[in-house]
Amino acid sequence: MIGAVGRQDSYFSTLLKPTLEQSGVDIARIREVDGVHTGIAVIVVDSSAGGENRILLSPGANYAGMQPTADLFDSVLSPPRPDVVVVQAEIPLTTVVEVLRRAGRQKEQLRKEGIKGVDGAVEVVFNPAPAPAGGLPTDVYAAIDHLIMNETECDLMAPKELRDISEPEERRGQIANHFHSLGVRKAQDDVKTWIRCINHIPAAKVEKVVDTTGAGDTFVGGYSVQVARWREQRRLLGKANECLTDDERRERYHKGIEEAIRWAVRASAQCVQRQGAMDSIPWKGEI
Repeated sequence: MIGAVGRQDSYFSTLLKPTLEQSGVDIARIREVDGVHTGIAVIVVDSSAGGENRILLSPGANYAGMQPTADLFDSVLSPPRPDVVVVQAEIPLTTVVEVLRRAGRQKEQLRKEGIKGVDGAVEVVFNPAPAPAGGLPTDVYAAIDHLIMNETECDLMAPKELRDISEPEERRGQIANHFHSLGVRKAQDDVKTWIRCINHIPAAKVEKVVDTTGAGDTFVGGYSVQVARWREQRRLLGKANECLTDDERRERYHKGIEEAIRWAVRASAQCVQRQGAMDSIPWKGEI
């Protein structure tokens, strides 16, 4: 995990650090920042509205300690490279944009060096939560492998003329086309190898929605875990430095991604039946 906490309070040492360590999270790259407090979110849950929440945020070290600096970027993409980099938007937008741009440049450089497959560049999962006002610069989408948005975030990121389409399937398809076109790298991908799959995967049924806090984070985390597991499986098969064949590409982007989404949906379903944020995130055996 890469992040920042403030030294003006004791939340990290007394609460966050023990909880993260007990959960098996490597906290070596979490920096402690002088003169600011740890980021705090006050979450108000409306029990009469199906557990929907409203969040009051004081970013503190999330902003002050995550400014776009060289050492921060090095900690994200320097060897040993991770399999998956998950980027969200609760840090400065300038940092988000530069991380994505550097990831894109690294992908291009490794491709030029002939480093392919999962031995090559990381896979970038981007969750625009909260959605940046005005969206993102269009050039950064080429670095994003997996763009995960909820309905509200999609409404803020997609062009208004697409959001106003009344027919649900057409709206979904047009919005998918829009973001796909932003991420297309014509110099890198042959159009014949593109795999297109638009699907609707329903939410898992739950007995009672208690608290939606952390549901999106749980979905993103569950999905990203499945992406990392797929990459590890490629290594076990001895295909770490091989590009996908057409059949393997279809298998991954039809069945594999759908299975990752279903896993994430089940994880989120467990989350919303519990109160809290970190405490509501399920373990693997509970999904």
